[in-house]
Amino acid sequence: MVAQPARPLYRSLPARDELTSLFYWRSLWRRKRWLVGLTLLGTALGLGGATLRAPNYCARTVLRPVSTPDVMSQFASAGGLLGIPLGGRNETDAYHYISIIKSREFLFRLLDEHRLSGSTELTGGRWLGPGQDRRWDTYRAVTRAMEVEFDRRQGNIVVEVTLKDRRLAQDLLAWTIDDLRQQLRKSVLDECEASNRSLEEQIKRTPDDIVRGQLYQQIGRGLQRAALAKVQADFAFSVIDPPLADDRPTNLPPLEVGALSALAILLLGALGIWSYDYLDLLRVEERSNTARRG
Repeated sequence: MVAQPARPLYRSLPARDELTSLFYWRSLWRRKRWLVGLTLLGTALGLGGATLRAPNYCARTVLRPVSTPDVMSQFASAGGLLGIPLGGRNETDAYHYISIIKSREFLFRLLDEHRLSGSTELTGGRWLGPGQDRRWDTYRAVTRAMEVEFDRRQGNIVVEVTLKDRRLAQDLLAWTIDDLRQQLRKSVLDECEASNRSLEEQIKRTPDDIVRGQLYQQIGRGLQRAALAKVQADFAFSVIDPPLADDRPTNLPPLEVGALSALAILLLGALGIWSYDYLDLLRVEERSNTARRG
């Protein structure tokens, strides 16, 4: 019996222009054990990482700017709340408050007043350098944890803080609300004080008694406005939803993390197998072309 010559390897592989989905499925099937191992490894890594990672809690509060409060309308004859003219300024007020909350001066004062500079609860417990770096690291941690947005449809300001310490997240929001009221009150008092100083200087330089009398009246109105600054700040915005942190962490459940990790590693493994087989096919074609020419 005459032995049949061995079939060249290039005849058992499809050409590059004849590749079908069956070729790719066969590539995966030949390495199914590798794929199963990678899937189990991805699941274990995802479950382990999600279990060991500390949970994050999100505290949320909703503020609504009040531009025309009924309580203060009887006192504001010429000017509006906190010196802003009355009438449809909720959005303008909202962005003004958001700018204050996001400002560096406001956040640094918040950290210093409540002794949060260098707090391990905010910085994640990592090592912090001395001096100014400690304050800046804490400031960056707060800016990452805090989100302030304006809901145009509802007309509300939504402030969220996500931290590992649920109690600290709630307290940080409560301190932010209190400090915002103090900042608004202080801005009115500073403005009134500067205006009164300017009027007093004009009185000293004005010889006309009538003009001086009018300037004294303006000073009196400024003092009245300063006396009402505290009440005005209290009514600058209303707290629709008080600061409260959800008892459920914002992290994905371990099972979901494990499933996503397994899927990601499985896809990477499949791409690696297909790339290897395709490169191997290119090498076989090159050798077969060399054999034909020989």
